[in-house]
Amino acid sequence: SSPPQSMQRWRLHPSTLLKVNDFSAPPGVQSSAFQTAAEKWLSSPPHFQGSAVLLADIGQFVEELLNSDPFGTGLEVPYVDLSATGKGGRVVAITQRQLAFLVANVMMGNTIPMGDGLSAALRRCSGNQRPRGLLFSLLSLLAVLSRELQGGSQGTMLIGTTPRTTDRAGTASDDAWRSRLWSQVLRPPTLCAAPGSASSSRCGISDLLAGGTPYQALTDAAGTTVGGHGRICDLTGKPQDDSLALFYGEVLAFSFFAAGNGGLIPAPFTLVGARRYMNGLEGEISLAAPYWSHCGYIPESNWLNQEITNPHVIVDVSLAGHRVPVVADAFVALSSTRTDDRFNSSTAFAAAGNAFGDDGSNVSLRRLDEDLSRWYQAHEPSMHNEAVEDALRKAVRRIGTGPWGAGRHRGDSQLYFLVVWLATSLLEGVSLDYYIYSRFCEDPGGQCLLLEHESCAVCIQSSQVPIPLPYCGSQGVHGIIRRFHGRSAAQLYEAAVRLASRPEHHRIFERIAGNSPSEILAHV
Repeated sequence: SSPPQSMQRWRLHPSTLLKVNDFSAPPGVQSSAFQTAAEKWLSSPPHFQGSAVLLADIGQFVEELLNSDPFGTGLEVPYVDLSATGKGGRVVAITQRQLAFLVANVMMGNTIPMGDGLSAALRRCSGNQRPRGLLFSLLSLLAVLSRELQGGSQGTMLIGTTPRTTDRAGTASDDAWRSRLWSQVLRPPTLCAAPGSASSSRCGISDLLAGGTPYQALTDAAGTTVGGHGRICDLTGKPQDDSLALFYGEVLAFSFFAAGNGGLIPAPFTLVGARRYMNGLEGEISLAAPYWSHCGYIPESNWLNQEITNPHVIVDVSLAGHRVPVVADAFVALSSTRTDDRFNSSTAFAAAGNAFGDDGSNVSLRRLDEDLSRWYQAHEPSMHNEAVEDALRKAVRRIGTGPWGAGRHRGDSQLYFLVVWLATSLLEGVSLDYYIYSRFCEDPGGQCLLLEHESCAVCIQSSQVPIPLPYCGSQGVHGIIRRFHGRSAAQLYEAAVRLASRPEHHRIFERIAGNSPSEILAHV
């Protein structure tokens, strides 16, 4: 069942907040912080749909929003706290116009009695941190929607959802995925590599972080919260989850629905219909300009994503008894288990410590099962509130990810490819798009070890990371896929269990290729 929503009353009447549409000093933003962003916007206003979007245009849109009642509830706002923990999955479903209305109120200093996470972010980030990324994200969201939502249009629906711990039948996620090991078959994934990197395979779809692939759920290797270490203030360098929430402005704006937890939404979290509003984000980065080894950058001019409406697909889904339109894609923030004590394929080059815990239990095996459970819980529609199952099934047909578990958390790229492939194969009706980079911003060079020897060597050279070539093995991801696709998921799980039961983690692909699938372990 869905947790009850509350009706929160605005502290100020929205229509009294803005009477001049120049939007020069919104009181919800610290003045010097906004001035810095405004000066950049005024000196080089970005273009969208063929013409510049001025701050005055955004101001006019904000005034239009504040003088409207997009929820049809007067001074009250329907509210569900996504930061609260509990057994039941939580859902927030609002239109693009309703989300813009919330952003406009917050930037103009309005809030609700219980507080909201977006206001908390503006206060937090305007203090001792630079909020340039935060402000550009919100302004870019309003800029694009000011052009798209003409004539009072509500736009498409955005559906934010946190999964439950059990499915409809009351089965915990740990047991639910195990029950599918025998019935599900390993389906070959689509392998994608950035031009000039790795094996340079062209897969015909967009870069992972750039998004825009219809029906794809971009699965972000998140920390414990959406926005991670950067706390959704600005681009912070290495952790890509810091950047993603800023480039996907609707994800950032949904922090309005986080009254606790420091105003941050905990992972796992899915936002169906999310889009990228700013340019300057790809998985493959450069040592020099424009990335300077950072995970994303805001271009000096024309930073609005001109391709935001192309090739997006709109689908009608059932939501609480109504048919509503949603953009057929999703943003998924999901953390893996922490793997700092595991073999790190790009920097440590050694198994770190004993694989067995003090109590004699196998730490790696426990983590393998935990990661499979996390992936299944986040992506399986039946693990979410019944109200959003139809949206998840119709809007998501493929899952896109890269070094999930093997980036900042230092997991082994080969092991985590097996985890992601296996976990996705346990889901019904979705395929896996797996992206391989030579210079992924969190772990440059780490994914090179997914490739067989010659391709691995080329990838390492491209990465400019001093990984010893002997760490390139004779077995690569393509061979592993050829070996296991069409087999039952249980056979790959058994092979992974055997690997996790041994302390060494080097050349997992070679070791797994040397084992013939046999009977399923009795404890599975």
